[in-house]
Amino acid sequence: MFIGLFRSRSSGWPVNKLCHSLTMLGCSVIAVLAVALPVIAAEEDKLKDAYIGADVSFIGLDVEGVTYSPVATRIRLGIDLLTDVKPKVSIESHFGFNITEETNTIQVSGTATDATLTLNYYLGLYARASMDVSDTITAYGLLGFTSAQISGDTLLLSNGDTESGLSLGVGGLVQLPFGIDGFVEVMQLVNGDNFDALAISVGILRKL
Repeated sequence: MFIGLFRSRSSGWPVNKLCHSLTMLGCSVIAVLAVALPVIAAEEDKLKDAYIGADVSFIGLDVEGVTYSPVATRIRLGIDLLTDVKPKVSIESHFGFNITEETNTIQVSGTATDATLTLNYYLGLYARASMDVSDTITAYGLLGFTSAQISGDTLLLSNGDTESGLSLGVGGLVQLPFGIDGFVEVMQLVNGDNFDALAISVGILRKL
């Protein structure tokens, strides 16, 4: 059963592939915009609605009942689209990658084996709805798609395993000095056939 858990995704569920493709496309578009916007808006002051952020993410990975807890770092880039409505609507792209690994003992054919798991990456495209709670605190929710890949030092994971799907998250922002916002966020990254991933993140955002 454990071996079946890490089967190849090359013939996976079409919706899974669609989510992955849409996520990659959306992230590529935002990456291009990140380069083009400073040139396009240099004289028009349009960048006031764009923002960038970074955080440390504490990941909970559930792989067939075995929990791994790697730590990752994440970069996020977004832009506020609808600022005159409540809640305010933004679109943002995330890219995260592993900075620590996790080793657990698993059972393979009845034999206890140490397995080290790595979160190779996770990336996503999301809509964010934000509502001011006070002059300095903002609550927000995230809805979008995430693609995440894990791998390990055993044959079961040597080629990696990828899951893609719908993601939901909630968080809160608090205004800090120097135009920086601090945030705490909880997000269900993927809930797939082969593994589930949840992230609790702490970081900062700043307008460009």
